[in-house]
Amino acid sequence: MPVGYGKLGGVPNRPLPPGDTFFTPNAGPTRRAVERKLAIPLLWLHGQSRLLVGVLPLVLVIAVAVITGPLVLIPGIPLIAFVGAIHYLAWPAISPGARTIRMLVLLLIVALVATEVGR
Repeated sequence: MPVGYGKLGGVPNRPLPPGDTFFTPNAGPTRRAVERKLAIPLLWLHGQSRLLVGVLPLVLVIAVAVITGPLVLIPGIPLIAFVGAIHYLAWPAISPGARTIRMLVLLLIVALVATEVGR
C-alpha cells in the first residue's frame, strides 16, 4: 500500500502492518471492548508524524513538572490516560520484567501528578 496524504493537514499516512493482528486473538470481553474503544484514536495517531507521537507525551511530562496545584490535572490526566492505554495494549506482548518497569513508570507519573495537585 503506498503512502498517501491524509485529510488532516497533509500529514503522510503510514500503511498498517500486514495481517489481521490489530486486535488480540482470543481476548476476553473486557480487553476486546477496550481495544475497540482505542482503535480509532490509535489509528489516528498511527497516521500522524512519528515526531508528534514522541513529542506530545514529553510536552505533557514537562507541563506536569512545571505546573502546580489543581491545574496540573489538565496535562496530567491525558498523560496518565495515554501511558496507561499504551501499557495496557502492550501488556500481552511484553516480558514480566518489562511489565514491572512499565507499571513503575505509570505509578511514578500518577505520584507526580498527585503530589503536584496537593501543592
